[in-house]
Amino acid sequence: MHRRRTFLAFAAGAAAVLLAGCASMPSFSGDGLMTSLTGRGLTTNQAAGGLGAVMSLAQSKLPAADFAALSKALPSSEKYLKVAQDLGLLRTPIRDIKQLNDAFATLGLDAGQARDLLGATSEYLTKTGGEPARSLLARALN
Repeated sequence: MHRRRTFLAFAAGAAAVLLAGCASMPSFSGDGLMTSLTGRGLTTNQAAGGLGAVMSLAQSKLPAADFAALSKALPSSEKYLKVAQDLGLLRTPIRDIKQLNDAFATLGLDAGQARDLLGATSEYLTKTGGEPARSLLARALN
């Protein structure tokens, strides 16, 4: 019975997160990374919220100058962080991989989708900021 209540509470919370902030969703028109992620089957909330969660982790783990360089290679990073905040993923900053995985789970992302999101982000950063930007993401994820 306890498992059922826990599951129902999780499901209700996840549904609320996915529906929250829909009216105030920023525009991602022309955002190549978002186009790639939604083309892989992620919803806009899953893609932007997941990217916001990744950026929150990077902000927590990287020195300010490195985070600024990463953000420069990912021009919509402030929008991603806002969506993650609006979806309730950033009540506290994400500081480790467990918290990142919890945010992904809240968004309804399975392990394969999370890997796709991270892989697409790494590829995109390599195109926009070269190896240095990709390396900054890798450092944040380790």
